[in-house]
Amino acid sequence: MFHGAHHLVLNHSQFINQQVDAGPSGIDILREAGNPDAAYDSSARDPAPRCFPGTREQFVEDIVHWAVPTASADTILPLFWMKGPAGVGKSAVAQTCVEKLKGMGRLCAAFFFAVRIRDKAIQLFPTIIYQLCSQLPDYRDLVDRLIRHDRTILNRMMATQFQVLIVEPLQELEKKGKGIGKRIAIFIDGLDECENANA
Repeated sequence: MFHGAHHLVLNHSQFINQQVDAGPSGIDILREAGNPDAAYDSSARDPAPRCFPGTREQFVEDIVHWAVPTASADTILPLFWMKGPAGVGKSAVAQTCVEKLKGMGRLCAAFFFAVRIRDKAIQLFPTIIYQLCSQLPDYRDLVDRLIRHDRTILNRMMATQFQVLIVEPLQELEKKGKGIGKRIAIFIDGLDECENANA
């Protein structure tokens, strides 16, 4: 309090120490709003479905090529939709792709809907955003500040969460010259399991 003071005398002094509890960080609030059981590496999904070696290689190659486009691949669409009947292995392909991209050091996030998670659509974006925050420190700082400023953002419509917590912070980083400069692959598996029609 009196750093470097010498021969200091205080008479009739009153000291008031006031501390303010700032509460949880925005990232802590985000983590609580998400669902770690839906992440690609969640212990709740262990063992996660994976493609057996030598199977579905073309599917995995096509998706990884989409997620990591070459310089000449600017025309690749921003959405890759894999569809098929239940039980054909879409979850295994998605899991294998996420693991392959992570192994390549690429940015990606994933949310795997399942029977026990099907009514948790409101947890989709907080889970994805939290995963991105763990990979992008500058993005994490922006998201933390946004949630601290308005803690109700995680109770808003999913479209609002997507815009305010994913699109706008990434655009702001781009304007500041801190853009990520590469595609972020976001895997959402089992959307048909979701009971929320707005998802």
